Amino acid sequence: MPTLSKSALAKLIGHAVTQRLHEDAKTGLVLCVDDTDTAHLIDGKSHAAGVTATTARRESMHYKSQLVAVPDVMSWLGDATAVDARDMAWSKGGKTFREAVRFGSRVLVVTGGNNARTLMSIGLLFDDQAKAERFFASFTEVPPKGWTRTGPWYVPGRGGVAREYWPAKVPGPKVNKALGQVIDETARWVLDHGNAVATVREETFESAAEAQAAFNAWELEWYRAGGRPYEIEWMKRLRSRSESTLMEYAASRLEKEKDHPAFLRALFTDAEIPSPPKGTKLADVPEAHWLRVGERVSRNTQHIEVKSKPGVTIHFDREHLVVSVITATPGRNTWSVVKRAANEEKAHALWLRTMKRFKCI
Repeated sequence: MPTLSKSALAKLIGHAVTQRLHEDAKTGLVLCVDDTDTAHLIDGKSHAAGVTATTARRESMHYKSQLVAVPDVMSWLGDATAVDARDMAWSKGGKTFREAVRFGSRVLVVTGGNNARTLMSIGLLFDDQAKAERFFASFTEVPPKGWTRTGPWYVPGRGGVAREYWPAKVPGPKVNKALGQVIDETARWVLDHGNAVATVREETFESAAEAQAAFNAWELEWYRAGGRPYEIEWMKRLRSRSESTLMEYAASRLEKEKDHPAFLRALFTDAEIPSPPKGTKLADVPEAHWLRVGERVSRNTQHIEVKSKPGVTIHFDREHLVVSVITATPGRNTWSVVKRAANEEKAHALWLRTMKRFKCI
């Protein structure tokens, strides 16, 4: 079912359309905002029946943009008691996101720029849960062309999704904002009181699903206290276990591990790296810079010392398609630049460029 043209859509709603937030040619569903900042859900050639859209105009904090947002999420939620479904998609390059969260017969649509105060929200209240489920499925399963459906917690190849919320009235010290994220089996919720003072709630569960459910409950609790979504971004430092190098994973875990030597031995054993001499720093183990948790050391890795630059070595791991340049300076931290290629051809080209750059060939 083809969706309405821009002019036909404007004629139907009686105003110019400023944004099409969703368009599904198969179902005919279109979610748009007009020049009065009113949201409309269109089904085929008419307004969708049995749905109320809640929005209000607001100014962007950092950009000259007119945005819309649900002004009172607490009231909009009504008798909702839990998050039933949640999904997210990101544009190419991870610059813009869109997310839908379903609470029974309600769907909260959120969209904006990565790490930008341009977040928009629209609350859709349906008179039937099946209608809410239909819209949620359409919105999440049919992202715009070029976008990638990532799930709400992690953007592959980039980092974990961090969320920020407007303050709510809760017992205790004044809260400037709330922040939260879920990485693997750990959910984290922070109340920022200002002046580097914060209340931190962090729990590690048996499964990622349990951590996500806990976060959803904390978020709903915050909305019930008067908060609302403020900003969303992916962050490189929020690495999932499967995308963390041994160095990154160790850095994130050592504070929580009581027996550091045993933890590192287990890390080396899992990666099939021979245990280094006692007292060796993890940074002095080349493979720790590029091997990810769960990967095994490659027997097909080439190591080159750059004669013109003492302390600099180049490593080409053909199995994992990695080229790494490691710089070790006595008395200073060892650091590295790691690049992974998409296929063998690109990995070899990367290796040649790196070798030429350091005049090794």
